[in-house]
Amino acid sequence: MKTDFYKIKALRVVCLLFLFMAGFSGFAQVIVPFEPRKSDKAPAPYTNVTNYNLQGDFTMIGNTNMTLVNYSNTAGNNADMKYVDVDGDQSTLNSSSATLTLEGEDECSEIIYAGLYWSGRAHNGNSPNTFTVGEKQLDKRKVRLKKAGDTYQEITAAEDDIYYPTTSHGYMYSAYADVTDYVRENGAGEYFVADMALREGNGGGTGYYGGWGMVVIYKNPSMKWRDITVFDGHGYVTGSATVSHELSVSGFRAAQNGDVAVTLGMMAGEGDVGIPGDYFQIRNAANSNWVSLAHGGNATNNFFNSSIYTGGNSRNPNLGNNTGIDISMFDLNNNSNQIIANNQTSSRFRYGTTQDTYIIYNIVFAVDAYVPEIDGVNTPTDAGVIHDGAVDPGQELEFELSIYNRGTEAINNARVEIPLPPNVHFVEASTETLGGAVVWEHPDSNDPDTTPGGKIIWDIGSIPLGNNPDELLGKIIYRIRVTDNCTLLTTSAGGCGLTIPINGRITGTGATSGTTLDTDFIREYATGDCYGPIYGDFRSTIDITGVTCPDVSEDGFKRFTAFCTGGNMPRTSVTDIYPAGTIFYDGIPGETGSQEVTGDFPANNDGTTVTRFYAVIPGMEPGCYLQLETILRKCMVITNPMLPSKAKQ
Repeated sequence: MKTDFYKIKALRVVCLLFLFMAGFSGFAQVIVPFEPRKSDKAPAPYTNVTNYNLQGDFTMIGNTNMTLVNYSNTAGNNADMKYVDVDGDQSTLNSSSATLTLEGEDECSEIIYAGLYWSGRAHNGNSPNTFTVGEKQLDKRKVRLKKAGDTYQEITAAEDDIYYPTTSHGYMYSAYADVTDYVRENGAGEYFVADMALREGNGGGTGYYGGWGMVVIYKNPSMKWRDITVFDGHGYVTGSATVSHELSVSGFRAAQNGDVAVTLGMMAGEGDVGIPGDYFQIRNAANSNWVSLAHGGNATNNFFNSSIYTGGNSRNPNLGNNTGIDISMFDLNNNSNQIIANNQTSSRFRYGTTQDTYIIYNIVFAVDAYVPEIDGVNTPTDAGVIHDGAVDPGQELEFELSIYNRGTEAINNARVEIPLPPNVHFVEASTETLGGAVVWEHPDSNDPDTTPGGKIIWDIGSIPLGNNPDELLGKIIYRIRVTDNCTLLTTSAGGCGLTIPINGRITGTGATSGTTLDTDFIREYATGDCYGPIYGDFRSTIDITGVTCPDVSEDGFKRFTAFCTGGNMPRTSVTDIYPAGTIFYDGIPGETGSQEVTGDFPANNDGTTVTRFYAVIPGMEPGCYLQLETILRKCMVITNPMLPSKAKQ
């Protein structure tokens, strides 16, 4: 929307310096620099990453919570505006909905990240962050979110997420909150956002607007690898002068060969359907010129035009003119890889205007990625050993790790590491076809017969590119033995020491691309609609039915008894029955006040009270520990009256 012209000449030097420091160029005012958005709620290994590298994609949904009193597909919002309120809930002032759908089968997809954005303009002058409409207090940093059929949850943005001007920059605010937990729990379906801090009426030459959008990143084993980066900030683009602004994106690696699909997502506020002159461009792969972008709902010379273009998902209301809300997700025309080339790792965007005023606060960039694809399929050789099944103390388990190269290049410096849990012993290992030495390592021992845990290491060296993706290139067959140490089996807290997780990692470097390989083992392949590799631990549980252990209390503490020795139990009399490297504590490990025991073990002198300790074996999962206690049994001195008095002395 056209606004009153702002005199920015005096600010240009300051803006130039600010933009340079932020890594941008041009004269647009970037109030909050655009940075990759991280999420501490995303599951590992995606926690706090700046680039989501996964088999899957992203999608966007959103809607407007304001519309014209006299709706028109071509009118601007510099007229009387009213709330949209579709949820049938009398407690909300404004609400709208959009339906989240995921490509392919929803049940085969896992949501990794969800970010909620909202933006609006509620005043034509001084704009406080909180204000009252009727009896309801509204806050720019707060909205209500729910999935259909659920109750509303209050969502609050942090003070610096993203920008809330009160006296400047067109009074247009942008907000963000991480809603990963809620969307992961609720999955695909219709989502409502309500009670945005907006006002009805006429907002002058700029007008009132308000709406929300959501970015969702998900993985699906049947989909291509993509690199996805979510950027947000607050760029204020004024229509008072011809301005432009650049944004660099990096950290991705486009597919090594073939066509490269590129998808762009965008959220902006206050762009008008009737005012041309605004644009969004990308630098071509040859770095020789800018390519103007558009999608099915806008034009290259009117990119920000109040359109919501998100793949045809359902919305309520479903308006053509969203009066100031732009949300778009579209594929770029990358014929002959003219925009993003094979192996490309960075690019640049430029956006600007010749007359329309708007803000931009979210950009999502996704590109078909290249990753070295080495599959290590880890399976037991005994058909009777199954995932989540039971095994016996002393039982030997044999696994076979088969290596396949599903990618397009050889791998250098390939290495397999298999960390063994502290309830199994390494027995032996052998390899076939691929070379390299296999060793067992433990930081505190060189004897796997007496020391459980440790790590199997196979330094392969080079993994070649096979004749086809299904060619078995090599394997390692390794054998382990379940512990029969009754102390380890019967004294772990809550039975935590009875689970045997077997997994590992394959690392290396792409011979052509130089890209790092770092992948877990594949436990099995899913069948049916969700066919694909299943990564993760092969888990077994030790069956201790019938296992008895001397000197173990009913509540699972190994008891060490001292006789007539004063107040300490000699250290070696305790530590010798535990694996090398075990650390002992005088309290539950990790709890406040718990200290490591480095000397002898105290025993209470009264002869009746036990003193309890806790042990952590190298390789134990966090929160798992063994339990032990000491007790002093006093000795009684009996005088023999038959001995001479001298002898009695």
